[in-house]
Amino acid sequence: MVIKVSHLDFRKSFYVDLILDDAVIYELKTEQALTGKHHQQTLNYLLMLGMQHGKLINMRSNSVQSRFVSTRLTPLSRYDCTIEDLDWQGLDEDSIWLKQILISLLMDKF
Repeated sequence: MVIKVSHLDFRKSFYVDLILDDAVIYELKTEQALTGKHHQQTLNYLLMLGMQHGKLINMRSNSVQSRFVSTRLTPLSRYDCTIEDLDWQGLDEDSIWLKQILISLLMDKF
């Protein structure tokens, strides 16, 4: 499955290996060992698709390695945050623009 992400002129495609019953992601690897980078990639897929469970599987090592990847975040709770910007200094147009971009990225308001 392809996940397309865009913001202004930025565009990127991500490729999820397997999705089961629109509920669980399986990310398949052929690496020497699983790393935190692989875990983060799977977690990002979960968050982008609004899912909570995934499994990371590495088939290259001597024996098959696997890890569960889970999050308690739901699509709604993911945006349950407060942005504290009282100390932000809008010194010029560029700093005001930067603040707007950062907030839109954090809130996924594309």
